[in-house]
Amino acid sequence: MTDVIVVGAGPAGSATACHLARAGLDVLLLDKAAFPRDKVCGDGLTPRAVRELITLGVDVDRPGWTRNRGVRLVAAGRSLDVPWPDGTAFPCFGLQRTRHDLDEILVRHAVAGGAVLRERTKVTGPLLDDRTGRVVGVATDGGVHEARLV
Repeated sequence: MTDVIVVGAGPAGSATACHLARAGLDVLLLDKAAFPRDKVCGDGLTPRAVRELITLGVDVDRPGWTRNRGVRLVAAGRSLDVPWPDGTAFPCFGLQRTRHDLDEILVRHAVAGGAVLRERTKVTGPLLDDRTGRVVGVATDGGVHEARLV
């Protein structure tokens, strides 16, 4: 029995697992893939996402990060450059990093924060309490895992 099971170790799952583990909870982080892994989407990060990376302790000044000052919208043969706002609670820049690198960085931060990572573990369904119908864990291709929160 663990405190929390997080299903999926992409950016949201890894960040959630990292925060919960750093708060002292026993966290099991499950993902069907092995890291590093590649995904075709999501290489661009907005200033809000950059702030989250900094909060997690990710060094966004290390080599491999590319900064940008805004976003370019292209449609119907026209384009519009929109700069990121300056002077807000967020950094005035966005970042680019391949998902291959980003996911690896974030999942390793979660593990360094205390989460236990199980790779190559496919979740096949919820584990329900027969009496209450509440989710009390997950079934995986390798067995069942129980938790207070999934």
